[in-house]
Amino acid sequence: KRWDTTRQLMNSEETSVMALEAADWVYSTLAGDDEEAQAKLAEQQVEDDKDPDAAIERFFDYLGSGVHLCELIHRVTPDSMPELKQQRYNKRAKARSFPARDNVSVFLAACKKLGVNPVTLFETNDLVERKHDRRVVNCLLQLARVSVKNGIKPPLIIQYEMEIDAMMANDGAGDGAGDDDKDDFEDDDDDGDGDQGQEEVQEA
Repeated sequence: KRWDTTRQLMNSEETSVMALEAADWVYSTLAGDDEEAQAKLAEQQVEDDKDPDAAIERFFDYLGSGVHLCELIHRVTPDSMPELKQQRYNKRAKARSFPARDNVSVFLAACKKLGVNPVTLFETNDLVERKHDRRVVNCLLQLARVSVKNGIKPPLIIQYEMEIDAMMANDGAGDGAGDDDKDDFEDDDDDGDGDQGQEEVQEA
């Protein structure tokens, strides 16, 4: 029981960190290049840092109607996919309403088309009824990952992941080059041994 409680606390803390990262990304992406919107966002982030729990609640309230999720899809979708970029949704939907569910369904369907792994998608009730916050957050972070190729800046946590992946890839390439050099060196030794053996045969 003690381990279960500890694991729940760890999962809760991890989810909180991920939720704040997802929130910053959603707000920033929707603000775009609007300087006034970005300035307001910076002010809000200062307040959020003082009370992370309240910030997370505000974020899920913000997502509840599905309106901002659909706006997010419009923002991250490339011009080459006009069927998603111009997709209709209910802009007047209220949280926990049927139109909100429809908006969330529109968002999830668009995520699939944008390349988000279906395994990482959440169920409509996970958001509308707040059944599973972690799944919602994970889906948003996955959307952030696939949106990088469309020129959308990812949240910090994903930037760090990308940097680590790049470092590991470079290390792997370096190890491979070292092995090639080693093989070349061993080949040179073999050639040298062979020449010495031939000289000994001639002397005999």
